[in-house]
Amino acid sequence: MITSKNHVILVFLEGTDDKLFFEHIIKSLLKKTFKHVKIIPFANEKSEKIRKIIYTAKKQHFSLLIVVDHNDAPCITYVKEKFFKRFNVHEILRNTKIIIVVKKSIESWYLAGADSKKMKIPRRSKQQMAKLLKKCMYDTQNIGKQEFNAIIPKGFPRALFLSEILKSFNLETARKRNESFAYFFLQIKQLINAVKE
Repeated sequence: MITSKNHVILVFLEGTDDKLFFEHIIKSLLKKTFKHVKIIPFANEKSEKIRKIIYTAKKQHFSLLIVVDHNDAPCITYVKEKFFKRFNVHEILRNTKIIIVVKKSIESWYLAGADSKKMKIPRRSKQQMAKLLKKCMYDTQNIGKQEFNAIIPKGFPRALFLSEILKSFNLETARKRNESFAYFFLQIKQLINAVKE
């Protein structure tokens, strides 16, 4: 893992749903150790821009964390290599453990920590959420965007639905329901401990 001497961390995420999740759930954890936490969505950015940010951050000894969705990729290595290739950063990031792969997508992490009983959403949506959790046997790793979108009430803004989940999000429950989130959480603890040393 690339760790910071000057307590700055750059977190690269795919999109707006990822950013919302990290702003509400993860940033406060990182702020306990890092003076500056910068979240950078990369999905719609030019490759050269992200590459330059990564190279500059590496030269300045900033901590780096890159979070990407697994989606339907054949394996985790494929997802990482795809990122390396797109941004041409394989050489500088080789032999680091800074890329965390979300299984299956960020929506699976939202669902993992959701407490539908505390959410202010229509009852039918609460029932659909409970049914989906039961169907996946409370293991959300294989929940993708499509299954997640199906439980959002019609006419209910997506951003509001996600915000409702985040208001009652339970970290411990999320770690139990999604192995990739549990792994991510472990990596964050290791990163924080490495910076403190």
